Amino acid sequence: MLFQKLHKWQTEQGENDTTLAEKIGVHQTAISRAKRGLRVLGMEHQLAIQKVTGDHVLPADWAEFYALTMHLRPKKVSPTQKKSVAEVVS
Repeated sequence: MLFQKLHKWQTEQGENDTTLAEKIGVHQTAISRAKRGLRVLGMEHQLAIQKVTGDHVLPADWAEFYALTMHLRPKKVSPTQKKSVAEVVS
């Protein structure tokens, strides 16, 4: 699974979430939340991780992981949906 692959690479390279985040241009919390399935990294950051890890962690790994952890992320509600909910409640 993604977390194990990324963690193994980080351990072997002596990298932590902060140094990885600096290399790909995001905040450390973005890496931490993405590894727990709470945030989806953009494709540009997935590709940056692929490059930094020397193809050890691929965008396909993230896609599989995101599918498995979809239930952990809050669902986004569009303004139209908010209006519909408000009408039902009133």
